[in-house]
Amino acid sequence: MKLFNIDESYIIRHKILEELFKSAQKEIDEQRPENRLSLSDINKLTKIDSRKLFIYHELLHEENEIHCEYDCASPNEHFLLIESKGRQSYIYEKYLKDGLAEAKKELKDKIDILTPLLSTLIAVAALIISIISLNSTSPTNNEENSKSNKSQKVMSTETINEKNAKK
Repeated sequence: MKLFNIDESYIIRHKILEELFKSAQKEIDEQRPENRLSLSDINKLTKIDSRKLFIYHELLHEENEIHCEYDCASPNEHFLLIESKGRQSYIYEKYLKDGLAEAKKELKDKIDILTPLLSTLIAVAALIISIISLNSTSPTNNEENSKSNKSQKVMSTETINEKNAKK
């Protein structure tokens, strides 16, 4: 069971970097890869929708973690190469950690909202229970009070009778 639900954008970015990293590992000079992968190649390897790959790869490009190219021979194809910064982001799982941090923050925000509500509900429930218990014990107190009043009356009647008997 997952405790935190990481947004798919973080997972997809990590997967893009992962495939580019694996591809670069197969090269003679992995620090300067020449073999580029297309978004179609990454789609085939990861089974992630190509539209999502296209949308979520843009941040990687803006962060200089990947290099993007278009080829005149394949005008509909988008090619990617991993940069040094991208290798580090993949190795240290930057996007997975960022996604987890965001999920934790969202959970904390929800808890911060729910805590006062639950506290209020508990206080109201305790007040209602307290009122109900006071009302249910009130008749017993009245019965006890009437019993003690009757016993006091009996005692005072006996005391009066004793005084009259002594006279």
